[in-house]
This record gives sequence, structure tokens and C-alpha cells, in this order.
Amino acid sequence: IVNGRAQGQTILGLRKQSNISESGISKFLQVWVDQGGVPKVPKPGSPHSTSRLFDRNALRQSANPRLTAVDIARELCDPQNPLFVLSGVGFKQLD
Repeated sequence: IVNGRAQGQTILGLRKQSNISESGISKFLQVWVDQGGVPKVPKPGSPHSTSRLFDRNALRQSANPRLTAVDIARELCDPQNPLFVLSGVGFKQLD
């Protein structure tokens, strides 16, 4: 929509091309201008509670068909290498 408008297309032309109402296009363009670019829409759901490092290690461990969930948790929470601790709800990364 933004590129089409920058190329000189009318809102009516954009409406026909994208199958969105004229008011929807106008509102989108107004938000685009007000926020200075990509609209900042809050994302649903809770934020990630684990880091990329933990996720990567958990994925590597889960690829081994011989390990159970308990074994994987023990590997990730190894006392010799305390990167993560098992909390009541999930894992927490130590700093």
C-alpha cells in the first residue's frame, strides 16, 4: 500500500488492487505517517521466558531419541555447568 501510494496510485486504485476499503487504506497510511514507518502493533502472548541459547540446547538434546524429558532437563540444568536452573514453572538463566 505504501509503495503503491509513493508511486502515485490513488486510494481508489489501491482499494481495487488490495481489496481493502478506502477507509482502511486511509487509516493504515495515517498510522504509517504518525508512527514513522512500520506500525508498532503489540504482539499477543507472553514474552519468551528462555533465551536463544537455552532453546538451541534444548532442541539439540531433544533430537536424541534415547533421552527422556527428565534426562534432557538434567542435561540442561547440569550442576557442573549451571547456565540454567529449574524453577517452579520453567527454566531461568543465571547471569
